[in-house]
Amino acid sequence: MKPMRISIFSFFCLVITCFLVACGLPGELKKQAQKQAGRIAEAEQEVKRQKAQYTQIRESETFEFFKIYAEREHWESNFQVALDDLQRAKEEIVNTQIAALIKENKKESATHLRAAFSRIDRIIKTSIQKSKQPILRMAELEKIKKAAPEMVNAAQRDMKDINTLIRPLEANLVPQAQKDFPKRSDEIVKRFVPLKKLQQDASAGLKMAQTQLDLLGTDKSPDYAILGDQTALVKKNLDAFKKGGKEFRSQIKQLYQSYTKILADMRIDYYVQIGRASWDEASDWSREHSYLYPPSKVEEKAYANFIKLNPDSVVARYTRSWGGRLRIYVDKTSWNSLGIRPAAAWYSRSHNAAEFWVEDFSAKTYHKYILLENGKRKETDWELVDEEDYDEYFDYLGMEIVSKPYGFFEDEKIETASPPGMSLVGNPKYGEWRTDPHTGRSFWYYYGIYSFFYARPGRYFYRNDWDTWRRGYRGRKPYFGGGGTTSPKYGTYGSDVRTNQRYQSSHFAKKGGFKTPPASVRGAGPGRRGGGPGGRGK
Repeated sequence: MKPMRISIFSFFCLVITCFLVACGLPGELKKQAQKQAGRIAEAEQEVKRQKAQYTQIRESETFEFFKIYAEREHWESNFQVALDDLQRAKEEIVNTQIAALIKENKKESATHLRAAFSRIDRIIKTSIQKSKQPILRMAELEKIKKAAPEMVNAAQRDMKDINTLIRPLEANLVPQAQKDFPKRSDEIVKRFVPLKKLQQDASAGLKMAQTQLDLLGTDKSPDYAILGDQTALVKKNLDAFKKGGKEFRSQIKQLYQSYTKILADMRIDYYVQIGRASWDEASDWSREHSYLYPPSKVEEKAYANFIKLNPDSVVARYTRSWGGRLRIYVDKTSWNSLGIRPAAAWYSRSHNAAEFWVEDFSAKTYHKYILLENGKRKETDWELVDEEDYDEYFDYLGMEIVSKPYGFFEDEKIETASPPGMSLVGNPKYGEWRTDPHTGRSFWYYYGIYSFFYARPGRYFYRNDWDTWRRGYRGRKPYFGGGGTTSPKYGTYGSDVRTNQRYQSSHFAKKGGFKTPPASVRGAGPGRRGGGPGGRGK
């Protein structure tokens, strides 16, 4: 028996060893780790080979042309920098980081090991590129030397294109926008400055390139590095100007556009889906058959009644015998609102019993908006919105939720809820300040279509209200008016909306939105019950 016990012990040791190995780093990663030092050594040899090739050229007569560039741009240092980077990779990554991870041999270290491999890949690639740079630079300078006149001519054409593109912007577009929106003059110039700088830098670059080209035929050799770099700069700036000029024109156009979006109404459609299981009560071998009814649209009260049920609740039972008998275990009005036909799509004539449960809840949320765009007003139809957006904007009924007045850029639009029309106050495109002869208070008077904002008595914005919004709320947080112990004036719970006939006759108001919050649809997603009845005979 003793040899047998030793054999079993050895077997368990083998099993444990295999388990520990299986729980460690994958074998493939370990093999990769072993190769990293060799990869770095190969890269070092490639750097040395590039250095030897460069040294051979440096000792030839042809190198005389490149000597000034080599000294100024420190070509020689590229090789030492590349070798130093590879050496650090070997010491810090291979011998330290990777070695420690291999020694720990933890499965969860695989990600760190792969990251170390990626770092080595980047260092090897960068080091070899550095070592090749001197010879590549020589080839580039040779090319510039041969094509110098053509390169300067091309830069002159590019500069002409830049001047052609900037001329109408500088002479017409910018001055006209400043005239139309004098308060935005500084901002308009600020956005134009990058384009002007592209022109100025390109012009200076062309001048430098031309100066070097003019040295041809003299006793002084041109600096082909400057000539090449500066002609390339002109081309680069032309490409940037084409893109930037188009964007600038678009931004100026935005100044002449106005839109305000007001939340005019809200609506939630509620749906309840019922599941049914049927079987043959007379058979011990009868298999249950499950059926899902299409979701039924219900009123909020019925939805609330169903959503309060235990997920395992049986809401009704049905016996098909004797003409059909239905027993309902929930509020009957709520059940009836589902429009369920108990025997619809019945599975088998032998099945004579069934029970019903709530399979799923869902809701669709909608908004209506009033839009004022470039002096025209329209009201949208119902627009489907995400439930998260519905919740986010629930408190903002009757308020503007997005606004971009005339004279502002699109990236300056206001997306924090404000009293309707508040963002337009102070802008002469929409109205003017007037003085109330009875109180002496300054209020904002809207022009034309924008008088919509004070269509009811007392709807004026007084200067102190506007100052409060402008200084403490504009673009930062919603402003409901009131303050302190004063009830809010704007928004879903504000007096302005609750006393406005328009909102009193809205779908939101008719469904009791001002009285009670809507039934929650959160936590009532698909698969609520698991697709079957709680069990027969409950």
